[in-house]
Amino acid sequence: MMGAATGAILVLFAQDVLGLNEAGFGLLTGAMAVGGVLGSFVVVQITQRLGSKYALFGSLLGMALAPLAIALTRNAILVGTMYVLIGFAAVIWNVITISLRQSVVPEELFGRVNSVYRLLGLGGTAVGALIGGLLAQLFGLTAPFWAAAGVTALLALGILRLISVQQITQAQELSNPS
Repeated sequence: MMGAATGAILVLFAQDVLGLNEAGFGLLTGAMAVGGVLGSFVVVQITQRLGSKYALFGSLLGMALAPLAIALTRNAILVGTMYVLIGFAAVIWNVITISLRQSVVPEELFGRVNSVYRLLGLGGTAVGALIGGLLAQLFGLTAPFWAAAGVTALLALGILRLISVQQITQAQELSNPS
C-alpha cells in the first residue's frame, strides 16, 4: 500500500522535485528493477544467515529508511540508490513471505488463502495510490514518502514484537511433518 502511495506521485516528484526529464525518470524507475535482480541473487544466503524473522525485519527496515532518505533529499542519484534498496528489500520480503505461505498453509486451503492475500494486496495498492495522491495534494510531494517511512517502520517493529523464530519453525514443522 505504501509503495503505491509513493508510486502514484513518483512521476511528479521526479519532474518537479528532482528536475528529471523522461530519460531520467526511466532510469529512476529502472533502479528498482536493478535492486530486485540483485536481491534475487542473495535472498537465500540472507535468509540462511539471518533467519526468516530477521530477514523480514531487515527488508522492512530498508523499505522504511529508503523513503525517509527520499523525503529528505533533492539528489536524484541518492533517490535512485534508494530505489535500488527498495527493489532489493521488496524481493527479499516477497520471496520469504511467499515461501512461508507455501510451506505452512495446508494444501486444501492454499487457494483460498492465496486469493485473500492477493485481494488485500491489490486492494491495498488501489487504496495506497489514493492515499498518496491525497497526501501529495494536501501536504506536498514529499508527504507520501514521509508516510511510507513511518508506516513501514511501524510494520518492521511489529515483525520484531509479534513474530518469533519459534513460531515460524513450529508452523513449518506442523505443515511438513517428517
